[in-house]
Amino acid sequence: HIELCKSNRKSNKRKTISPKIRVYILERDNFMCQFCGAGKESRLHIDHIDKNTENNSLDNLRVLCMQCNLGRNTFMEEIYGK
Repeated sequence: HIELCKSNRKSNKRKTISPKIRVYILERDNFMCQFCGAGKESRLHIDHIDKNTENNSLDNLRVLCMQCNLGRNTFMEEIYGK
């Protein structure tokens, strides 16, 4: 019964970005946050521009530092652009 219940649960996992694509995006964006310009010394994230984690197309991905990614809001986008 426990296994049956587990298999009926919906998965909350995001569609992951492959390591190959992750490296490509980091290299394309010169290992720099596209909002503030922080570089390799910062913890860098791969961000979904449209906020849809299922959309892993290359033109929807960019590098952001952890602070910009976690603090991302409309005000920052108005200053730095999308």
